[in-house]
Amino acid sequence: MDLQNSDDLGLRRPNAWVSVAGPLVEREAVKSKRRQDLMSGASGNPPRFNTPQGNVHLTVRRRDENARIPPRERASRQARQATIVSALQLQREPKDSSLHYTLPRESDFGCIEYKLKMSSPHPIRLQQLITQMQFRLSEGEGEAFYYLGVDDDGYPKGLDAPNLDASLATINAMATQLRAIATLVRCFPGAHGRRCALVHIQRGTQEEVCYTDLRVAVAGCVDSGKSTLVAVLTHGRNGEPDLDSGRGSARMAVL
Repeated sequence: MDLQNSDDLGLRRPNAWVSVAGPLVEREAVKSKRRQDLMSGASGNPPRFNTPQGNVHLTVRRRDENARIPPRERASRQARQATIVSALQLQREPKDSSLHYTLPRESDFGCIEYKLKMSSPHPIRLQQLITQMQFRLSEGEGEAFYYLGVDDDGYPKGLDAPNLDASLATINAMATQLRAIATLVRCFPGAHGRRCALVHIQRGTQEEVCYTDLRVAVAGCVDSGKSTLVAVLTHGRNGEPDLDSGRGSARMAVL
């Protein structure tokens, strides 16, 4: 066997391999050139691509992410960011040395709730606050007290006028969901010239809240006029009491 003849060893490359190798090498060269063009575009120059018509320069424009957000959602995000910034500022604020009073620390039970701020909460957060108000009302047997602008430790940080009004509106909305009545009891000074508020929450409609159930015991001997007196005091028309006719007509209203 002639070792110098590669044909005898079967090592001769076929013609097909030679014909394919050329296009593959050219394709890899094109890919490498494109990578270089992209790298030059990332460094600040616009990307260039080789085409039969010549070099083509592409201008890449980044689309603003805020442009794809609906205006209402964008406004909601900005409001939440402003709320977070305001809360952080209140947390880092030094305590007012001129404030000579603090409230007792908030208890997890009972009908008293401290809230620093409740202005425009998220719908999910609003449902959580409504559930919390329902718990406070159950603890107070239909009655609760909310201190606005007060921390959980009892320190009255206070709120400015817009946030205080927004928090009061939120409490009214929460009470309406629970068929309760929210009444502003009073405002008192907070830290750094701000204001705090005390709100009374009463379960029931306005008529039920205004109605007072008063029970009076009447004692006396027989035929002393007990039923007649009760009937005259509790019954009447057009602001006038129903007087007895002398024959027991009034007492029939309570029997």
